[in-house]
Amino acid sequence: LLWTMSISTSAPSEDYSANVSLQLIDVEGVCVLLSALQCDVLLPAILRDGITGRDLPFLEDDDLKAMGLELPVRRRRLLAEIAVLAEEGVPPEYVPGGPAADSPSARACGRVPTPPNSLSPPPLAARAATLRSPARSP
Repeated sequence: LLWTMSISTSAPSEDYSANVSLQLIDVEGVCVLLSALQCDVLLPAILRDGITGRDLPFLEDDDLKAMGLELPVRRRRLLAEIAVLAEEGVPPEYVPGGPAADSPSARACGRVPTPPNSLSPPPLAARAATLRSPARSP
């Protein structure tokens, strides 16, 4: 099983001036990034805890495990990718309002409305909101 996890396609001589600082990415942008990195399992915790791009460089292996990313190799790869994004910035296609703003991963994070005729489940933000609200007794 070959599993890749990277949104960086940069060569050492590539110009990163178009990239956006990871520090400026909001919760929804973090959802888009993590979806692109195939780490959707983390989205409920990201939404629940309000983790932004500013927080990502401070995540540690134990944090990712507690958030639901079980495989150690996936945690290491994600931490390495976060380090690259912190240094090089986030490519514009993964920035809210950028070219990927209307992508399926953006819809999954509740950033754009899901088309009414779509067969996809409700946006994750709506599902996460139900997790945050206290259970009501009948």
